[in-house]
Amino acid sequence: MKVLNDKERAEIRKRYPNIYFPDPSLEPIWYGRRPEKQVEGKFAIVDQNKENVFGICSEYYRIIPYEDIVSLSETVFDNIKGKHGNATVTLNILNNGGKLKILARLLDVPFEIKKGDIVNPTISIRTSYDLGWKMTCEFGAFRLVCSNGMKVGKVFGKYAKRHLISIEPEKITETILNGMELYNQQTDAWKKWAKTKVPEVAYNTIWQALPFSENEKAKVEKLAETGTQKTLEDKKWRDQISLWDFHSVISQYVTHEVNSDIRRVDLEETVAKVFDNAYANMAA
Repeated sequence: MKVLNDKERAEIRKRYPNIYFPDPSLEPIWYGRRPEKQVEGKFAIVDQNKENVFGICSEYYRIIPYEDIVSLSETVFDNIKGKHGNATVTLNILNNGGKLKILARLLDVPFEIKKGDIVNPTISIRTSYDLGWKMTCEFGAFRLVCSNGMKVGKVFGKYAKRHLISIEPEKITETILNGMELYNQQTDAWKKWAKTKVPEVAYNTIWQALPFSENEKAKVEKLAETGTQKTLEDKKWRDQISLWDFHSVISQYVTHEVNSDIRRVDLEETVAKVFDNAYANMAA
């Protein structure tokens, strides 16, 4: 990948004036009463602006500035523009600068799951300074009816790299283009979810697999689904809901009601797997 110079990184920051970009460096680690002894082969990843320690790494770790990842992402989205249209890009810096999430929505590629319920593909690129996330690129969806983000259950051509080696924009572009070819399969599956009723036994089984407390479950069941204005605690509606309806309510809660950005990312992946498995069991 292209390594930016200071001027180019400054230009990236100007394009995203509302985003705080940390200035990370690798600092030696000392110990002892003075301290006077240096830990060999280990360094602290420190934000020079706020003196925030992101984590401890080995001497082989290479810092890839967020600005460089943003530039890489812009190149990738430009590469796919001719086939899939423009990408609407959103940046999020999480965990006090420790994590970066870039979300691109392909609004020129709509899929109708059921009448009036449209989803668009999304591409999520993540990386971190706190070592919590390696560089990853994966698929999701954006539900227009209530601005829900959804993770694709089976991630198509997931691309992941550590900071120890180079990252190639051509490879990520290829991953996305190949994944888009398979995205139709996912939307076809969601259309089947929309026709699959959820009996009481399956409803309870899904709840047991979901990573929510009883208190959270009660909140979710009181949440009015934006598209229908119905709630899961309405037994009459619940007896008629499809797997897609159930999934939409859960996704709406995760997107709009979970305050922690980090937990939201984790929940998206878990929820996708739970409903994927649920459909596989119900269709068997």
